[in-house]
Amino acid sequence: MNKHLLPLLLLCLTLLPIELCSQSRSAIIKYQGVINEKYVDSFVKALEADKDMSMHSKQRVTNFYRSAKPEEFYLHIQNHESYYFTDFSLKVEGEHNVGSLASNDYYYTNSKASTVIMQNETLGNVLFMPEKHWEITDEVKMIGDYRCVQAIPVYKRYNAMTDSYYYKKGAKVWFTPDIPLSFGPAQYKGLPGLILQIEHRRYTLTAIHIDLNPDEADLKINRVDENERIISFQEMINRQKEMRKNRY
Repeated sequence: MNKHLLPLLLLCLTLLPIELCSQSRSAIIKYQGVINEKYVDSFVKALEADKDMSMHSKQRVTNFYRSAKPEEFYLHIQNHESYYFTDFSLKVEGEHNVGSLASNDYYYTNSKASTVIMQNETLGNVLFMPEKHWEITDEVKMIGDYRCVQAIPVYKRYNAMTDSYYYKKGAKVWFTPDIPLSFGPAQYKGLPGLILQIEHRRYTLTAIHIDLNPDEADLKINRVDENERIISFQEMINRQKEMRKNRY
């Protein structure tokens, strides 16, 4: 063997286990969802201006929003898959809690296939692939012990009235490059680091516990069975339109 190639070969053999380990990563992240006070204030203000609703109903709904309790969500990551879900066991039977207004749907993500499947109780399995790209900003802040960078999703939307496309910015998202896992809550993914916070207009979702070395037995990845029907994102929108028509 060429003596000049030997050091390179040894270096490759040394790095190989590191690369294999980097492909086998798992984590369990616990998030807390809280409704934003500014949103509650604007909601109550609009409610008070509603002339068709009785004062009693207004007060009742206002109390629900003012007394909303935080919710807990979990993100389980194993290799190239993740599963995001809420903890319904914390809900008290008979108690009405507005919660955080964050989505209570389940989300299965497969980064190898570049797909996100939303598991909705009414609509079933939805292939959640709205076209978007990320704008990574210069804004940084600490969330717990992690330095986080702000990113904003930009979605491509179609306007049927003008027969044209436009772009709409979404919630502020904070991810940490210190944890190189390209996952996050719900449909949010694809950034160079784990998403620790989402600042939505209605709610704020923040990671409050991160386990980067979980027991394999504790990991829950709920995959969609091959025989289960999966509808497209556009089909979901069409179904929702029909449901609204039938409601009114």
